[in-house]
Amino acid sequence: MENIIEHLEHQMRTDDECSTKKSGRIKRMYVNASENQKKLMDEIFITICGWSLDTIIQETNNAGEQEEYNKEKLKELVTLFNRRNLLTNDSIIMAGDLEKLTTLVNKL
Repeated sequence: MENIIEHLEHQMRTDDECSTKKSGRIKRMYVNASENQKKLMDEIFITICGWSLDTIIQETNNAGEQEEYNKEKLKELVTLFNRRNLLTNDSIIMAGDLEKLTTLVNKL
């Protein structure tokens, strides 16, 4: 008899559909589900990975919010260094490094 979890893991690793799209679909299904459906989905996820789907959705939402916060803080830091006089001896970042950092932040 085949191990369901191992088969599921293999299918997830070899599926070439975008995980962001799949994650969005799972979240929408959960949000739109009845309470009984949510309980069943939570039980399945707890069995598979030890976490309820509700908890996983909350964790990923919090991670997204933290990422946005980090991006804003990084942009603020770049703005601060842009305002500094980079020709002074107390500068800890060379102009080329600041340019690289600015380019990176703009890609976020």
